[in-house]
Amino acid sequence: LADDRDEPAGVVLAEALAARAARVRRLLGVRAVVRQQLALVAQHLGAEIYTDNGSLIAGPDLIFQVLPTLFNHLGDVGIFISFVFFILMTIAALTSSISMLEVPVSYAEEVFKLNRKIATWLIGLVILTVSTAIILNFEQLFGFVVHVTTELAQPMLGIILCLFAGWVFHRDHILGELKRGDPHIEDGLFWKIWPFYVKFFCPALILLTFLQGFSG
Repeated sequence: LADDRDEPAGVVLAEALAARAARVRRLLGVRAVVRQQLALVAQHLGAEIYTDNGSLIAGPDLIFQVLPTLFNHLGDVGIFISFVFFILMTIAALTSSISMLEVPVSYAEEVFKLNRKIATWLIGLVILTVSTAIILNFEQLFGFVVHVTTELAQPMLGIILCLFAGWVFHRDHILGELKRGDPHIEDGLFWKIWPFYVKFFCPALILLTFLQGFSG
């Protein structure tokens, strides 16, 4: 991170992460309020906003059921807003997919010694095949895939990643990789707190969040 001050990069990074966490908390609060207001408006327009267990609809049902109802009641303006909304959502999905594609492509390059272009085409073809199967069976598979990937796989993979980085992957190897970006990172605050944080705090916090989702 570029900074005009003489503080170590670890300190600057820690401050940046703290500021980002504060912004995320504020955004989550705003998102919850907006979602509640949208639910009330949708209910007034006759759209179903509650699930069978009495909780507010969220996730794919909110996007593909509640929001289209709201847009439809806005007339011509709603058509324009819905068009812009789904275009932006498509762009967000595309950019996220590109970043997620980098992981298996890099793995295929390093482990199987594949050419980057070939690895990209092969993995992209596999993703296209799976995505097509989901689209052709949208009602049966989409909600299930969203539940498995976002509510189960992501937190479990996060815990596994923390355990691997903190307990399995050799500390000197991690430090060597970090030094490629910042040769003096070992002397900063970041490296002093990062190993302990990843070993204990991160897995515990992710696990608590994961369990809270079931209890909620």
